[in-house]
Amino acid sequence: MPAISTGCAPTDRHRSSSPARLRPEDALAIRPRVGEDVAAAASRESAAVLHSYVRLWAAQQALILMFTRLTRLTDQIQAFMVGLAFLCPAPLVSCAALATRIAANCAPFPFVWESHLWCVQTDVVAFLGFAYLGAHRLRNATAVDNAATAPAATSTRMKVGSAPGREPVVAAQSIAEVEPLSPRDIAAWIGDVIRWQLALFYSSAAFWKVCTLNL
Repeated sequence: MPAISTGCAPTDRHRSSSPARLRPEDALAIRPRVGEDVAAAASRESAAVLHSYVRLWAAQQALILMFTRLTRLTDQIQAFMVGLAFLCPAPLVSCAALATRIAANCAPFPFVWESHLWCVQTDVVAFLGFAYLGAHRLRNATAVDNAATAPAATSTRMKVGSAPGREPVVAAQSIAEVEPLSPRDIAAWIGDVIRWQLALFYSSAAFWKVCTLNL
């Protein structure tokens, strides 16, 4: 008498209804994409803070330039650069606009008002912050270009947990260094330094006024 089995073999319907199991190599491929999406969202948010700072600065500089009536070529160049920074607040464009304003305020030295000296010092702080961010992005872009031109060396260097018979997928962005300071950090640093500068400037002016009341 043949033996009767109490269990039943899984049918095709049971196989199709069971959830698909995620392989370890697929999980390793999905995890970097999730991390890159979160990092990209944080980078866009922090860049928006810096762009807002540049546009506020450009609007204030535009009001100053309005009083010159743009009669000179140098004033027209400044107005063009300030308008360009307002429309495209990229780090290098902002550096160029700041450099034109710094040069314009330093041009009549030593016959300048103290407000010109204040503007120069605050603009220098902003220039250094934007120059740091722009130089770091250029270095990252160069690293990505170098990685794209040498895929074989890159895949050998980045080969971690690849599946058998499958070449590892290497993102070019992984070659670039992580920014030590984000645009939000740069904006916070610029704001902190300028606030201390203005506190020193105005307290010095108040001390001068008090000492010269009887003169």
